[in-house]
Amino acid sequence: MKRVIRVLLKIILGLFILIFLALLILPVFLKKPAMKKAETELNNMLNAELGFDDVKLSFIRNFPRLSVGLEGLTVMGVDEFEGRKLVGFKSFRIIVNLASLLSKEGVEIRSVIIDTPEINALILENGLANYDIMKESEQDTEDPEEEAEGPDIKLRLNKFSIINAKIIYTDHSSNIKASLEDFDFSMSGKLGTSHTEIRLQADAGPVNVVMDHIPYLKDVNLNVDMGLAADLDNMKFSLIDNEFALNDLVLQLEGDIDLGGEDPEMDISFNSLNTAFKSLISLVPAIYMNDFQELETSGSLKLAGSVKGFYIEKDSIYPDVIMKLEVEDAMFKYPDLPTAVENINISLKLDVDGEDMDRTKFDLDNFSFTVEGNPVVAELHLKTPLSDPWIKAGIEGDMDIGALSAAIPVEGIDMRGNLSSGFSLEARLSSIENEAYQDIDAAGSIELNAFKLDMQELPVSLEISGARLDFDPGMLELSQLDMMMGESDIHLKGKLDNYLLYTLKDEDLQGAFVLSSSNLNINELMPEMADEEELAEDDTLSMSLIEIPANVDFSFSSELSHVEYDNLIIDDLQGEILIKDSKLILDRLFMKILDGSMLVNAMYLVSDSLVPEVNMDLSVKDIDIASAFKSFNSVQALAPFAKDLKGEVSASLKYSGELDKTMMPDISTIDGSGRLSSREISIVSAPVFDKMKELLKSDKAISNTMKDINISFRIIDGRVIVTPFDFKMANVPASLSGSHGLDQSLDYKLEMNIPRETLGSGANALIDQLGSGAASLGLAYDPEAPIAVNFLIGGVIGNPELSMGAGESSKDIVKKQVEQEVTKKIEETKQEIQKKVEETKQEAREELNKEIEKIMADAEREAENIRKSARDVAEQVKKEAEANAVKIEKEAEGRGSIAKSIANKAADKLREEGDRKARQIVNEADAKAEQLLREAREEADKLK
Repeated sequence: MKRVIRVLLKIILGLFILIFLALLILPVFLKKPAMKKAETELNNMLNAELGFDDVKLSFIRNFPRLSVGLEGLTVMGVDEFEGRKLVGFKSFRIIVNLASLLSKEGVEIRSVIIDTPEINALILENGLANYDIMKESEQDTEDPEEEAEGPDIKLRLNKFSIINAKIIYTDHSSNIKASLEDFDFSMSGKLGTSHTEIRLQADAGPVNVVMDHIPYLKDVNLNVDMGLAADLDNMKFSLIDNEFALNDLVLQLEGDIDLGGEDPEMDISFNSLNTAFKSLISLVPAIYMNDFQELETSGSLKLAGSVKGFYIEKDSIYPDVIMKLEVEDAMFKYPDLPTAVENINISLKLDVDGEDMDRTKFDLDNFSFTVEGNPVVAELHLKTPLSDPWIKAGIEGDMDIGALSAAIPVEGIDMRGNLSSGFSLEARLSSIENEAYQDIDAAGSIELNAFKLDMQELPVSLEISGARLDFDPGMLELSQLDMMMGESDIHLKGKLDNYLLYTLKDEDLQGAFVLSSSNLNINELMPEMADEEELAEDDTLSMSLIEIPANVDFSFSSELSHVEYDNLIIDDLQGEILIKDSKLILDRLFMKILDGSMLVNAMYLVSDSLVPEVNMDLSVKDIDIASAFKSFNSVQALAPFAKDLKGEVSASLKYSGELDKTMMPDISTIDGSGRLSSREISIVSAPVFDKMKELLKSDKAISNTMKDINISFRIIDGRVIVTPFDFKMANVPASLSGSHGLDQSLDYKLEMNIPRETLGSGANALIDQLGSGAASLGLAYDPEAPIAVNFLIGGVIGNPELSMGAGESSKDIVKKQVEQEVTKKIEETKQEIQKKVEETKQEAREELNKEIEKIMADAEREAENIRKSARDVAEQVKKEAEANAVKIEKEAEGRGSIAKSIANKAADKLREEGDRKARQIVNEADAKAEQLLREAREEADKLK
């Protein structure tokens, strides 16, 4: 009996080991097909590129449940979002009830854990979103009753957690950017039952929210501890025992959310748990980040509000929002600082009407404080924000900036000075648009005196001795701004027009200013830049892309007596600097530079590819070559041999190209042309001329001085192409042509007419022999005439390779001279004969030209008729598109902001389509007209 029991125990133990090994080994065999299947199925569902590093299946880790995990998953965008990551995370793991895989009741998921996710949500200006990646399912178009039945998935979720997430949301269409980092989230509760309680806990920091370039939250810490009583059958939730905290401001939420109906409904109220003023100012970064816990405060705080109503998307109806904030007799002071901010009072109310957003009201009845006995009082009111915004605002007070800086210290910033302000505004947008200035109340001024700013980001102190800005309904006038930055003095005055429409409707802001300075040291004002090698190793050192705003139209009339930039000294700089249509324009900017002068016309813009571009038109006169080489990187790249030259040049250059990450010209992208002239240039280092003397066996040195230079050149695909030009090397006539590249390669041809006396004795004996032979043939060959020599210059700059033609010797050179003389005599005879023939043909040619002129005139009249008809039709198409667009916009009036926004986009689309069709009609007509002219020219050519 004992033996039987031992045998049974061994069998049971063996079966247990076999099952354990099967559970351990089975995932290894299932892994590859599971990875392939998962990746294929997911990519079939998405308009995106999905990939992951590994799939992990385990029966042991959470036995008797199955653990399934994806590691290193990334989702990359396609089309407009190609190369941009939407989602990525370290691992994603779910735990499934193993027995439910075989159950008819469906699969039961017990927990979900997401580790280190990164989410980058992006909406483009045209409304396209990178997270809209789900492909339309074929089943979406079928009758739900006809869909194939599949296994149910039960959500008996005990745990859902997110660990260390980073989420970034960027909406270019609404100019919103929000982000949160170090985000941890956990949800617990039994979600598989009809009635349950769910616990949500989350914390994150920093949290940032920016709207229209205004930071509403900056580096804020977020904590959420929320309880929900859930009726999952009816999708109704009640908030219980919860807190929502931003830094030290803790809010309590109460109410209900009903998601069971077609339109969600909510009735939520909130109020601040802590009534101390200190909790509110924790949201001010400058205060919160400087020993906040030791801050002395007093005063009361009341913050309360509600969100109540339905969200009906189709009718653009939203819940009503009410918020009230009251601060009374508050103060704060850092214990180790002498100054306090006192008598702080705030009275604010926001009332948002979700059914008619135009009834929304914002009232800041009072915002006031005192610093060292100097009071500041402000107010702001807004009504009818959609139909015709009415705004009332005002600020008045005198402020000791040094005292305020002492009360609210900001690390690395020290300020002092006096600011006086008195400004009021009351107006409707319609009055501003119609320039009905009699209905606008806008007056006041802001004055700044004895101001000084020291901060870590500025290499020198900023001092403003005096500045004054005056307001009226039509313009802002900067009557004075006198500023010193280190050695540099800067003076600015001018006017700003349309400032109210710019503020309220983001329309163009126009301004005209006069900028002057007696000394401007830009080197002192700019932080030292890393050299190019450092920039190549670390892209984070690159300069930021400078974008020019589209709705700014500024002109600066500049008069700068002395400017220092890098190693350049510039005097008497005068001209116009324009900012317009997203471009920076230099208009006839004249300066004295490098012992000469320069006139610059230039334009800087950032294209749709976000690559900065420059169009430049330069004219320089009598500048020193050596100084130009040292001062300009472009000269070093385009003309590296200039370092061996001495003299003065005048030049003109037109080019277009891109800028690199250091905001310097990318020489490889330059396309341009120009001219260069000089009376005399000396070559300081001349190894190429030593090689010329050696090849010619010359007794006398070839001069390294070039005279009467006039060069035309082109810059294409990284090569400088020089057209043939004549010059003199001492008394030796010469011609040079060819090109050199950014890779330092040389490809030039130098043609010279060398006097006989500069050649060696061997060459002179040969010339005498060939001269007597030519005389016996009756040729007028002069042995004393200069010898034509061709040199080919190759290799690279610094180590040129020199050859004479295709390896010509001195004998070949002189022989070639005789052959050229024979050819010249033959050519002269041919020209005499040709002249007589041409005289006979002249009369017939004149008659033929009259016929050709008639053919072309008729063709041009017909082509112009075609173009005119096309322009008339195109104009009619545009008018019809505009009429339809206006009709759509009018039909949307009064139907809510969402409907109006959609109508505006549809109208813009109609206008764009009308413009496109009009352009197409005109282009097709132009092509037809060109074809007609081409055929006429071909007919005319046949007559020639």
